[in-house]
Amino acid sequence: MKKVRIGVLERYSESFLRDLAKVGVLHVKEVDQELKEVLEKIDKSREREKIAELLRRINHLIDSLSIVEENLILPERNPFEELSITKRLSEIEGKLHEFETRILSSLQELKSLEEKVELIHHDLDEMEKLKKLGVPLHLFQNSKFTATIFGKLLTKDLKKIREEIQKIPFAELFSFQLDEKYSLIIIISLRKCFEDVKESLAAVDFLEYKKYDLSEERLEKLKNELTSLNSKISKLKEKLKKDKENIEKTLLLMKKALEKDLLFLDVLESSGKTRKVYFFEGWIPAKKISKFISCVSRSTKDRSFIRIEDPNENEDVPICLDNPKIIKPFELLTKTFGFPRYDELDPTPLLAVTFPLFFGFMFGDIGHGLFVFLVGLAMNRFGKTPGMRDLGYIATICGISAMVFGYLYGDVFGLELLEPAFERPLANGTLFLLLAVSIGVIHIGLGFICDIIKCIKRKNIIGAVFGPLSKLWFYYGIVLFFILNITQHGTNFSNYDVFLALPLVAIPLFMLTFSEVILHFEHMKNLKQLLITVGWGLFEVLDNLLIFLSNTASYSRLFALALVHGGLFMAIFHLLGSITHIDPEHITFSSLFSLNGALWIGIAALATLVLLVLEGLIVFIHDLRLHYYEWFTKFYEASGLPYQPFTIKTRW
Repeated sequence: MKKVRIGVLERYSESFLRDLAKVGVLHVKEVDQELKEVLEKIDKSREREKIAELLRRINHLIDSLSIVEENLILPERNPFEELSITKRLSEIEGKLHEFETRILSSLQELKSLEEKVELIHHDLDEMEKLKKLGVPLHLFQNSKFTATIFGKLLTKDLKKIREEIQKIPFAELFSFQLDEKYSLIIIISLRKCFEDVKESLAAVDFLEYKKYDLSEERLEKLKNELTSLNSKISKLKEKLKKDKENIEKTLLLMKKALEKDLLFLDVLESSGKTRKVYFFEGWIPAKKISKFISCVSRSTKDRSFIRIEDPNENEDVPICLDNPKIIKPFELLTKTFGFPRYDELDPTPLLAVTFPLFFGFMFGDIGHGLFVFLVGLAMNRFGKTPGMRDLGYIATICGISAMVFGYLYGDVFGLELLEPAFERPLANGTLFLLLAVSIGVIHIGLGFICDIIKCIKRKNIIGAVFGPLSKLWFYYGIVLFFILNITQHGTNFSNYDVFLALPLVAIPLFMLTFSEVILHFEHMKNLKQLLITVGWGLFEVLDNLLIFLSNTASYSRLFALALVHGGLFMAIFHLLGSITHIDPEHITFSSLFSLNGALWIGIAALATLVLLVLEGLIVFIHDLRLHYYEWFTKFYEASGLPYQPFTIKTRW
């Protein structure tokens, strides 16, 4: 990765940013502090506020007209992008005002007409219900001494309102069932008691009918009004449809130009300027330098300068993961945990080997591996996102690994159909437990070696010797001490050769205990501080010892899940055998072509599918855990900054 500094004349700054976005190679950073002190800060807050307001108005129009962006193909050339930002904002605002004047008033009129139509439909529905009841509403009119009110309420509230009306003197309630939910009520009372009636009705959900006219003349009038309104709505919708077709592409082009402007403003505000020159800084992979220089030269007509230098040790340099195509999808697992720092190892190449290996060890079966392989192929082929396709590729490789281990175990769809090329986990549990722990010892040691390489890359040789190298020596020393003594003396601890512990354990133990003292001796102020540091060193050694034991024991899950995988399916098939009388160890085609055989196949297929999904997920999670918590913690900081070049990706 190279650090670049670019100086561009102000009049070329916009064309430079446009071309830079197209090329997509510069990871933009804020200009260095020493440069900031001599440059003028660029403030684009006013432009940003203006763009945000214009985008809000554009999006409001897009939503109001139900414009579906995915259904439109926009021209390659965007006329708005050819203007300067000042002219562009002015042009877009003018166009937008014109569109709003034309569209929003029509939309408001359409809304008003549709509300009127809805009210007429409601009136017609209510009239229809009232006519069916046959109630002579014209008889229930207000008089000099009486007042009448009628309307509808929920039938469940009818009893309550009837009780309230009975409490009012000279008031009478008549009710009729309108439909399943509502009842029509008519209340007649003396005028002096009418306010009490209203108060009672206010306590329930009552809708008053204010129109008493159920005549054919009124019905005909409403229908004519409805026809007229529908005609106006149709014409208005047709007009809006034409307006939408005329402006939708322009709206999206304006939106696209403004969204680009927001990104350009981000870059401009991270830069600085003098009276006539803008200064930009960023990071570029070394192999893309020539492409970047051509872009700068073209966009500024050679009126610019470029300074290229190597990064300093204390700088946060973005990392660009650049692995071969065959292992690149495994970057997904690395990035999920975190990006490596620029000065540390990318664990992806090793992860691409060990992850499928562990998966196959735990999930070894030719048939089940084939299932995972086919699911992975489907995900890789039809996945809608890059992450889904990468996950499919990983599943494909894991499926191949599971098939290889299935051949070694002699298992096919949970049945022992083949002679094992190696051994079955259920047949020799002790061997597989030793294998699992041995794999863990090698894997943990590999993590310490990666940490040593990281220290060497950082030119911290002393730190490597008294850090990961001492831990590796201590860890492997303990393992070797027990291996040598157990092979010679078994479990008779009294006969163990303790002198072996001197080179294997005591020396690295001393190095780890006094590592902080040796590394920071010049900062020790007195004997007390030195003793405290030694004490912390001893505590650190004990902590490391417990971590080593815990990490190593954790790899026994490889054995446990391999055992569970075979055991679960064996249990299912034996249970099926007891139900269908089909021996899973001596299955014949003739036994399957029967009622019991069909039952056996159906239950076995369903159980296998459920277990494959659940156990496959469990094995995948445990595989991740072994790498993330047992292995990565030995060397991988995962605090890196991802390389994110300035680019504008759109679907157009």
